[in-house]
Amino acid sequence: MSAGHAGARSDRLAWVALAALTACAAALRATNLGLRSLWYDEAVIWNLVQGGWREIVTLNMTMNSAPPLYPVLLGMLTGPADAEWQLRLLSCVAGIAGVPLTWLLAREWVGPRYALLAALLVALAPTQVVYAQQLREYSLAYALSAALALAATRFMAVPGTARGLALGAVLFVGLLTQHGLALVAAGCNVACLLALRAERRPLRDWVAWAAPQAVAAAIALALCLPTLRSQFGLVTEYASGPWGYLADRHCDGTLDGLRVLLLSPRADIVSWAFPGKVMLALAVAGGLGLLVDPDRRRAGLLLLAPGVVVLACALVRAYPFGGVRQDIVLLPMVYVAAANGLRLAVAALAGRWPRRPASAPALVAAAVTLALVARAAPDVRTDLTRLWPEHLRPVVAALRDRAAPGDGIYAYFGAIPAFRYYWRDDARPWQAGAEHWSGVIDPARTAPQLERVRQEIAALAASHGRAWVVVSHLSADDLALLAAPYETGALPVLAAGDDGAWLYRVDAPGGKGAP
Repeated sequence: MSAGHAGARSDRLAWVALAALTACAAALRATNLGLRSLWYDEAVIWNLVQGGWREIVTLNMTMNSAPPLYPVLLGMLTGPADAEWQLRLLSCVAGIAGVPLTWLLAREWVGPRYALLAALLVALAPTQVVYAQQLREYSLAYALSAALALAATRFMAVPGTARGLALGAVLFVGLLTQHGLALVAAGCNVACLLALRAERRPLRDWVAWAAPQAVAAAIALALCLPTLRSQFGLVTEYASGPWGYLADRHCDGTLDGLRVLLLSPRADIVSWAFPGKVMLALAVAGGLGLLVDPDRRRAGLLLLAPGVVVLACALVRAYPFGGVRQDIVLLPMVYVAAANGLRLAVAALAGRWPRRPASAPALVAAAVTLALVARAAPDVRTDLTRLWPEHLRPVVAALRDRAAPGDGIYAYFGAIPAFRYYWRDDARPWQAGAEHWSGVIDPARTAPQLERVRQEIAALAASHGRAWVVVSHLSADDLALLAAPYETGALPVLAAGDDGAWLYRVDAPGGKGAP
């Protein structure tokens, strides 16, 4: 068989293997897609997509921490009565698309066969499976990040108008989807700029690179400017900005804070991308290999530059850095680095064992693959079967069965978004609780909020004789205070509970008593 025929056959087999991996990823992401109740963040997204696109964009400014494209798409594709699995389907499809996109990206740098390892990592990574099953933009952001790195790779290889337009188009969609993609784009453009300069490309190539992105960025900025002003102007209990609750993912301005940010497990993005020491070894070795290999140094820049940009933002508390969902956009090139690590391992074997069996590279690849699968499988199995915190669905079902006509119904502040979803078909009135941000580090601010909540519950119980209180998204300490006896003599009694969600019955003194 000629080398050309062998290469074509190898490519066909790689495509077949990719199809199998994509099917595997689809099966994993579709498994138990509707098993879990909507938790707070997901329910907030459902609440804000119930109107037209103008209303969605407006509500997104204050109810979300991301640009408006994902909610707008969700509002177009779903309805108020859709089940959990239908609402999560957009994320699921985006999560599936991330597998072939990662393969296409890795193929540019390590070839079609080793790129299969990158696709396998995305297909099986617990991180990727979990966020493909959540009603948030993270799996879509990952797919767009892979597409952005792919577009930059192809432009660097052959600069031109068509590829410049493709890079600008992905940038435009990315800027409307997730704030972190702007930082990834900045890193990718560093690589493109250095490539254009190193090759002394003509002016038309510089224009093909800069013009589409300038237009895309200007339009995206104009569309998102009100959202940016609102979200970055918010003040939370920890710090300013939409990521204030991730205070430990920023530098606090001290040298020790910088050390913690860089060296603590919180900054271990590789292990967050895929667990285990095998993955860590592959990614570190493969990443260093990309940086020192003249033929792949640009891939090293695509790996390094976005991370440096995100880290720089973390130093000034503008964006979190570490193994957190906002940084899922940094993962595509981590998987490419791991695939390169496997390529280097096989090459090292070939150099040190000249008389190796012909099947030795395949055996090494198989052994590494099995080790990775074995490490991730238990985590994936657990994630697909466990209930997320705030499993409110059975609690609301218990409320439907037990609440009598005339009873008061109260939804604690953190439970309101999900309760509104699960109570949407019930005409019985209910009271939305006063604002209380549970678990924050400023008790001077939140203690009065909780006291107001207790007063509202006591008043509702007194006026109706009995009140039912639906609770979720509440810290254990605050839950204990909320469920303590009231000054009126009322004593909250736990009537039902599940993971992170509870139903309390509060009888007023002389009220209806236990059912």
